[in-house]
Amino acid sequence: GQHSGKFSQLCQLVSATMVKLGACYNVFDGEELLWKSIESVRPVVSHVVVVYQTISNFGNEAHELLQPTLRDLHERGLIDDLIHYKVKQFSDKEKVDMTSKDANPAEFGGSPTLIAEQFFNEMNKREIGRQACLSAGCTHFMCMDTDEFYIREELQSALDYCVENNIHSSACKMRFYFKEPIYEMLPYDELNWVPL
Repeated sequence: GQHSGKFSQLCQLVSATMVKLGACYNVFDGEELLWKSIESVRPVVSHVVVVYQTISNFGNEAHELLQPTLRDLHERGLIDDLIHYKVKQFSDKEKVDMTSKDANPAEFGGSPTLIAEQFFNEMNKREIGRQACLSAGCTHFMCMDTDEFYIREELQSALDYCVENNIHSSACKMRFYFKEPIYEMLPYDELNWVPL
């Protein structure tokens, strides 16, 4: 009776203390926003990975300040793992293997072999980041872009809710700002969500 209830509460407490959230940033540009984005999540996130590329999916070179900025953030302890990614070409077999068997071809225009390379490079970078977080002992993971910011209390509340309710994936609505963080685009976007 009452002891099993206390044991259950203790198990929940131990489980909650074992939670380790990792975040992976996918970076080619937007490095001027990165440090503020990391600062917005760092109180809740235990491990930050940046997977970056210096040549875009379309052959363009990154800004000359990308690598010095990333090195500086790494040296300051805002970034735990810094992983350089080189764009690759995927074989048809790799594309098929990387696509969920449950995916509906009508939703992405046909066979996975017809999907553009940049989609698979972006997916691959996020998977590399997820694996790096897993290797660092993270129990939970979120993929991010440099222009994503969270309110600490709301992110902590979302993480707690996911843990308490054994939720395996989640998403949140986006709010858009124009040029500066004081000019919000209205009405709110009710269609687009980002993975959380």
